[in-house]
Amino acid sequence: MHSRTQHLPVDAEQPHRPTCCAGCGQALTAATASRAHNARDEIALT
Repeated sequence: MHSRTQHLPVDAEQPHRPTCCAGCGQALTAATASRAHNARDEIALT
């Protein structure tokens, strides 16, 4: 097996949320209750 483990610190969070409900059009803000259904990590190595 050839692999490495590197622990990278999390230094930023970028939430992605819609500005309004697709069903009723009601405005959504950062204070609106929400729940994450999936997530993805993306790292740009240069």
